[in-house]
Amino acid sequence: MTPPPILEARGLTKTFSSRRSVGDVVFRRPSEELQALEGVSFQVVRGESLGIVGESGCGKSTLARCLVGLYPPTSGQTVYEGTVFEHKRAFSDRKKIQIVFQDPYSSLNARMTIGQALREVLAVHKVVASDRVAARAVELLALVGLDSEIANVYPRQLSGGQRQRVNIARALAVEPEVLIADEPVSALDVSIQATVLNLLASLRERLGLTLILIAHDLSVVRYLCDRVAVMYMGRIVEMAPTETLFEDPRHPYTQALLAAAPSLERKSRDDARSIGGDPPSPFDLPEGCHFHPRCPMATDHCTTARPPLQEGPDDPGRQAACHYAWEPPPSHHSPLIPREPREENRR
Repeated sequence: MTPPPILEARGLTKTFSSRRSVGDVVFRRPSEELQALEGVSFQVVRGESLGIVGESGCGKSTLARCLVGLYPPTSGQTVYEGTVFEHKRAFSDRKKIQIVFQDPYSSLNARMTIGQALREVLAVHKVVASDRVAARAVELLALVGLDSEIANVYPRQLSGGQRQRVNIARALAVEPEVLIADEPVSALDVSIQATVLNLLASLRERLGLTLILIAHDLSVVRYLCDRVAVMYMGRIVEMAPTETLFEDPRHPYTQALLAAAPSLERKSRDDARSIGGDPPSPFDLPEGCHFHPRCPMATDHCTTARPPLQEGPDDPGRQAACHYAWEPPPSHHSPLIPREPREENRR
């Protein structure tokens, strides 16, 4: 029996309005609407690790901020342990879901020592008694592998990896049950990325955390996550257990992502092709399937009918938003974009 979800997104949609120029005001032109998220739904069970991947601008970070309550969704809900997670609820009611941001440099107050930053969080949220705040701050530093002397220094005196460890310690200070890591290593040197990733894996195991990892590096997601959700232009286009998705991607966009990823393996991927063209403007998304202008499988049907995210008939546990994820296009339909010949046919 599947356990109940600890966190659930129900049709999350987020729309931003562009700023109006003086000319727009004078000529009464309305502001443009940018659809960052469009009906995103998924569930995460306690202790699970879910990876969210996609190109820059696909809505990954916006989704993270909606889940943690930093952005109010235009529509839809975030549900935590069966209760709707309100954006305007008190901070004390929102501490069970915490986030680690991408940039370790701008995430810390440059005027506060590391100890002051941690003690502030502990005091505001009343996590421990007042006489235990200083000691708990040192314990949090030890939890992420930092010496107690770090408490007396300022962020500018630390390396990028140390700052990100401090950000993780600060997120853990309020004892969350769900930790959202928004590209936590993309701003770090390659030499220290593995250290931070190993720390996240260790903390998840030791503390029983539920982890949502947002990344553009597929190898990072494969290393840390039980399941993967692939996003394109504000929508989830495929979701599956990690190894299933890597070995047998069903959506053409997922296939292209995996084909473009650097790999030491020389396994043939005849059905996976690089992504052609450019992503559409988020201010003017195409009708039907948003991916159809770049898709080698797209037919006329894809230009008008938007495929829902649904499970395959004989493939429970995985979902794809493609009309032809489980069966090829009809033989009488020709693709809108000519398919590239297989490698052996080019020789």
